[in-house]
Parts: sequence; structure tokens; C-alpha cells
Amino acid sequence: MKFRLGLPPPIDEVKVTPHRFGFDYVNLHVKASALGTLLFMPLAYVIWTQFWSFKQINAIFRLNPLQGFLILLSVLVVHEICHLLAFPRMGISQHTYIGFDPKSVFPYVSYQGLLSRNRYFFALVFPIFVLTVLPFILAFYIPSYVGLLSWVSIFNLIGAAGDILILFSLYRKIPADWYVQGEFYGPLQ
Repeated sequence: MKFRLGLPPPIDEVKVTPHRFGFDYVNLHVKASALGTLLFMPLAYVIWTQFWSFKQINAIFRLNPLQGFLILLSVLVVHEICHLLAFPRMGISQHTYIGFDPKSVFPYVSYQGLLSRNRYFFALVFPIFVLTVLPFILAFYIPSYVGLLSWVSIFNLIGAAGDILILFSLYRKIPADWYVQGEFYGPLQ
């Protein structure tokens, strides 16, 4: 596991017949931020309000700004840890990079080793399950935390918009028997 400022380095030995993702990550994050804020946030909010009152959900707004910021930061950190845990050996590998890209102003976790398509897709959606779906389910069992759980869920869904964009843009491009390695995908060489 390596820490890095900037995007991960190029892969030394590509083990797949290379097709490059070709994402402009700055553009991707701009699109994802717009999609998350303009579509996912209102949609998630409407879904939550079908089960709980506005008063319960909006309890988070009674927090001071520092507390709200710490919740948002915690969601971001746990989101990236979830990606890490979905990688082989829970991300403890020479192929794993944890970093921050100043250009796009986003943290990331990247696995530069070989992943099956399904494992790659699992790594993309795992944080959505843990931080968006699971809090929704937990809210039924611990209603006193609905305000916190709803906003953890909503904040994560906004932040996961980039993962969702990547998932949908690659789903049709990558056959089930192909592999992903960093920014490349294809059959094994």
C-alpha cells in the first residue's frame, strides 16, 4: 500500500490486452458532482421522507457547522476505506494506492493489480451498499438516529456519483470474462 499526492503512477507491466478507460478525471468529478447534487441528493431525500418525517431527517441541521463538516469528512474517509476493503487482501498490497489528486480536489483509492470485471464492479458499489443502503436499513431499527443515518446515506450517494458513472460507462464495454488493471481493461494477454 502506497500513499501518493496526484494520480497513481503508470503501470509497469500491463497484463491485459490494453483498452484504456480514457477518463478525464477532472471532468468526471465535475459531472459526478452535478449528477450527485442535482439528481441523487433530491431523489434520496424524497425516498427518505417517504418513511420518516422532515423533522427527523432534518435534525442534522441542528448541528453546528463543524459537526456537519466532520460527518461529511467521515463519510468521505469511510467511503474510500470501503473501496480499499473490496480489493484483494483488503487492499494490503503493493498494487494499492491511497492518494489525493490536487487537480480534481478528490481523494482516491486505486488498485493497479489485476482484477476480474466483477471484482472491479464490486469495489465500485461496495461503499454504496455500506454507506447508502445499510444506513437506510438501520434507520428502521434505530429510529433515534434517523437524522444522522439519512444524511450519511445522502452524502455518500452524492459522493458515489463518480463510481456510478464509471460503473455504467464501463458495464457495456467490459465483457464478464475480461479483467481490469488500473486504467486498462481487456482479456488476459
